[in-house]
Amino acid sequence: MNWIDTPLLVYAATTDHPARSAIESMLRQGAWGSSVLVMLELNQVLIHSYAVPPPDALAEVERFSRTSLRWRALDAEQSATVLDTREQHGIDSADAHLLELARSDGDTLVTLDRRLLRVAQALGVAIHNPISPGLAIRIARWEEERLPAKGLARFLRRTEQWLRADPPGVTDRFVQATDR
Repeated sequence: MNWIDTPLLVYAATTDHPARSAIESMLRQGAWGSSVLVMLELNQVLIHSYAVPPPDALAEVERFSRTSLRWRALDAEQSATVLDTREQHGIDSADAHLLELARSDGDTLVTLDRRLLRVAQALGVAIHNPISPGLAIRIARWEEERLPAKGLARFLRRTEQWLRADPPGVTDRFVQATDR
């Protein structure tokens, strides 16, 4: 089984993403699974980082839920192990769950997250990064053109979108105060 991480599903869910066809092709070969935490994270990233309207993000999550991807839930007993892995290695909960799924079944963790790749490799978990250096460059260029910069700029963009629901004067003052 190949356990796939959130960013790769985000790429496959984004219509004009340069990695979409490669990821979709990869998902048609072999057995694939992921954590339900990744499903939640996918929705969150599509909405907050990629500015996908919530109904469209939900439609993508539902599309993936109907594929042959096996979604693994997290039960109470596993949660203690996942939390321990999370704290021990400084990774988020979805990544820790994926890591534990791959480790417990002797399977492959598929991600481009460098920190997660290093942790998995150190623990003897089989890893695979399907993004070639050339494709990584195309992805970086695509994101630079279409997405706000990570960090404060991305947060402020979402804040501006939220403020647009209020009277225009408030939004205009916010945009001026944050130097666009």
